[in-house]
Amino acid sequence: MLGKKDDVTFRFDTTSLVEVQDENGDYLPLCADSFTPGLAEIICRRQQSSLVQNYQQIPLINITSLNVQCDSYKNCTKYLAFGCGSGVQLNCIKRTTPCPKGLYSFTSNKCIKIPKRIFTSYEKSEKFCSNQNLSLVSFYALDIKAQINSVIKVLKKINFTPNSDTKLLTSGIRQSNLWQWKNGVIYNGTIDKSSGRCLGLYVDNLITVDCNNDTFIPICELNLAQTCVTSDGYYEGILSKSKEGLQCLKWNKPGYGISINLFPEQKFWNHNFCRNPQGNREMPWCLVGANAFQECNVPICPVSKKVNDVKNNFIGCGEDEKKCGSADQCVLKEYFCDYENDCQNGFDEIDCPNFLKEFQIIGSYKLSDDVNEIWTHIPHVQGCAHQCIEASDYRCESFSYDERKRICLLSNATTNPAVIVQNIDSRYYRRTFADFSLSYQLEELTSTVIVEKNLISTGICADSLDDSMISILCEQFGFEQPLKTINVATHLFPKDSHIWNVECLRSSSCVFPTQKISETNLSLNYINDDCHSILRCSKCSKHTNFACRLSDVCIPISSVCNDVKDCSDGSDEEGCSSPKWRLVGANQSDIGRAQVFLHNSWSDICLDELNETQTNIFCNMMGKGSRSRILPTFTQLSTTTFRIVCNKNNCWPKGISECKLGSYPWVASLKFKNGYVQHCGATVISETHLITAAHCFEEDKEISDFIIIVGDWDSEVDEGTEQEFNISRLHFYPLYE
Repeated sequence: MLGKKDDVTFRFDTTSLVEVQDENGDYLPLCADSFTPGLAEIICRRQQSSLVQNYQQIPLINITSLNVQCDSYKNCTKYLAFGCGSGVQLNCIKRTTPCPKGLYSFTSNKCIKIPKRIFTSYEKSEKFCSNQNLSLVSFYALDIKAQINSVIKVLKKINFTPNSDTKLLTSGIRQSNLWQWKNGVIYNGTIDKSSGRCLGLYVDNLITVDCNNDTFIPICELNLAQTCVTSDGYYEGILSKSKEGLQCLKWNKPGYGISINLFPEQKFWNHNFCRNPQGNREMPWCLVGANAFQECNVPICPVSKKVNDVKNNFIGCGEDEKKCGSADQCVLKEYFCDYENDCQNGFDEIDCPNFLKEFQIIGSYKLSDDVNEIWTHIPHVQGCAHQCIEASDYRCESFSYDERKRICLLSNATTNPAVIVQNIDSRYYRRTFADFSLSYQLEELTSTVIVEKNLISTGICADSLDDSMISILCEQFGFEQPLKTINVATHLFPKDSHIWNVECLRSSSCVFPTQKISETNLSLNYINDDCHSILRCSKCSKHTNFACRLSDVCIPISSVCNDVKDCSDGSDEEGCSSPKWRLVGANQSDIGRAQVFLHNSWSDICLDELNETQTNIFCNMMGKGSRSRILPTFTQLSTTTFRIVCNKNNCWPKGISECKLGSYPWVASLKFKNGYVQHCGATVISETHLITAAHCFEEDKEISDFIIIVGDWDSEVDEGTEQEFNISRLHFYPLYE
């Protein structure tokens, strides 16, 4: 049977059985008939592991499999095998960095040393490293966070904590408007705007430092790939000519017509040294012309013996360590399930819980209000989700996570868009339900929510739910506005009926509703484990109607706060006469989005119909001065806003304002292509141009990562009016960069 020659994809199952991806994207076992020691080395290398530890054949029973033959590292052929009797169980290990005594593994090719000595200049720090045949550390362009974590782990290993005034020093130097390490790699992250020209590490952030007037502890590195090619194909020296003698071109500026998108790091490589990007070839190479590259003549590093050939001198793990499965390696217990591989075989991250499955990403926002708890030094967003789930002093319903600063903000806030502000460094997550089957419906007579789980249908206890939580539950269940809860037993739920609670619905281990309905009204302060109130939701559309909180009658949103009680319970006029006001969303106390506190939550207000005199009154009423200026902004989430009116001395809400479909056709949305996550707003200024904030591209200037959407009214609904456009060019204000 003819096979197909392509870049064959391998993977291991949980028992280390080698599997190969077929034409449909499914994985089939590799047939042992085509397995060779050479193929074993190729498979291990493609799994980012350098060495073959061991392998054995295991029986296959009535399973279709795939044979694979490779004539080089890159060129492999796969073809179906029927009735193959054996598969292959293969164990690979990463090439350990043979660091000399006193140095510690930093990356696969680097060792570092952190002395417990303080120096007062970049020059003295560099000289200290040089005297030991080392150099100041240079970072790679990608996975900056993982490299910083490696430094932190070395500090823990040597039991050393620098004092609060001392920074760790890298080789990074500011050259014009670029930050560049000594290895020619550009740092593209955000750095504070101080005048320092050197790049240091403080706690777990890269910061600017004064090269000649500060206190430093140098991070010295030994690069094992500086003079030769390692067994996994990497070279990090300064050779810049091909084996044919041609001068290599600069990676990030190779010349007209030559791509700078061959691999993710290319745009950050401000040098012309021979390299093997991502280890995809057997030898390092470089660009020598348009669509032309040549390999470089670099010697092979001496290969250390494979694990199979080395006598086992493993002496066990320490009290605060755990063994990495079958591998003779130990890591600290606290590194297990921290969502970063510390074991070379990845054992420390196997079968770790996916806390994020209970959350939905909303977009590039940061919590600005209702922050219940702050966690720092969180290396992964999973850790933030874990802290939210484990919170015991309050009900954590959302969080924002800044990956660069590793800061996690936890909140009991849910749907209210007024508590978040746009932030390109942060991602905002909202809690939902785990991935198991739930179904929801509204009981017509009372608008009571009925949830079915494990074939058991009943209501939800609302005793512990605040208004914000009730609002988010109604939205997540597919209904509209929240209603007042029912506080007594009904014909639907007689006394002692079992009823769900939110915690049970979110837990896969909870299979039966444990709470019971009490016939006692909650207002009588009857305290026991029974449930006294039931969740209710409305079908009134939030964009056009207001739901009377008790009767579930829908009235037009224009009837809210109009001095007429259109709802029999008067809920449409609650709080309208004496609301609270505030500004939010900016660093200055006198600039921000205007908001009003009504119906138990903060909401944005619409200032479109106010003139300057009226907004001056509004600012004076809040104690923010007597002069105002209205700055245009963009709606962050699909929401309605309150209109306000002002007399000579005061302002008050006057109805809810809804942005009509097509009212603002010049408003556009800038989103990430990956996941269509909201990033920034934009304004159409011509047939071919839009304007947006320059900071929206500070972290990522790659225009192919973004998409423009116009004609979108409700970001959560496809109205059929949306149009998508790619970005062809990006222009910054000349003095911005």
